[in-house]
Amino acid sequence: MKFSKILLSSIVLSASIGSAFACELENGYNLPKDIEFDYDCEFEDGLSVVYKDNEDSEKVRYGYVDKKGKLVIPTVYNEAYAFAEGFGLVKKGDKTYFIKPDGKIAFDVSDNDENHAFSEGYAVAKKNGKWGYLAPTGKFAIEPQYDDAFGFSEGLASVAKDGKYGFIDKNNKTVIPFDYEETAKWFYDDKIIPAKKNGKYGMIDTKNKTIVPFIYDYAEYFEGDLAIVGKITGQDENDNDIYKYGFVNKNGKVVIPLKYDDADTFEDGKAEVAIGDDYFYINKQGKKVDD
Repeated sequence: MKFSKILLSSIVLSASIGSAFACELENGYNLPKDIEFDYDCEFEDGLSVVYKDNEDSEKVRYGYVDKKGKLVIPTVYNEAYAFAEGFGLVKKGDKTYFIKPDGKIAFDVSDNDENHAFSEGYAVAKKNGKWGYLAPTGKFAIEPQYDDAFGFSEGLASVAKDGKYGFIDKNNKTVIPFDYEETAKWFYDDKIIPAKKNGKYGMIDTKNKTIVPFIYDYAEYFEGDLAIVGKITGQDENDNDIYKYGFVNKNGKVVIPLKYDDADTFEDGKAEVAIGDDYFYINKQGKKVDD
């Protein structure tokens, strides 16, 4: 397929999500000698991860600079991740800590199996094989009890137990029941996510209301007022599924038929689609337009 389609997944929330394009110092300032930005760097709480290069990769150490390139937190850590909500996750030897922007240790989380960044006041962490949520004190506000867990968004977090996903609030109350084989993991501004139920994809909102019926074999987040959905129509000579794609609106209605072999999201009122090897653009009425 020409376009990159991201199906729902259970990838654990990364402790650092960033872009090298965000790593620019204030005019006239440079990084110290032998110090480089991390590949996924970003400035949060005025700091960005950097590392001191070494020919021996095992001796590379990480720290943090401010926007003037000053090394605020020295390069002494084996691992370091972008700050989030006032805390940076670091590892030194066999110890794992959350540190403050001044470099002081906020709390030690070495006893946990895994730790991830703070989101809406809570950090996902795994202990004794189960997932829970840390408060800014470093103590578990929601005790480890889930088979999978992701960061909070719009006051809700995706969690799994007994092979099904649902969403909890910050009081650990189940808001969206554990009815889904898969869900997208984070709610955004429109508060609608794709989900999979009884083998089919549809969409729900934060109240668990069905926005798009569960009749599809593929679904993406809404981009604006339309979302891509797809259905399997057969298999090719290698037994790979063949999809046809179209677009639905937030009333769950198909507004552009599922007839395309490929489809990208709308941008500036048009989307690139394909029928066979013929790629072209359509408008939101499904009419072919110039690129």
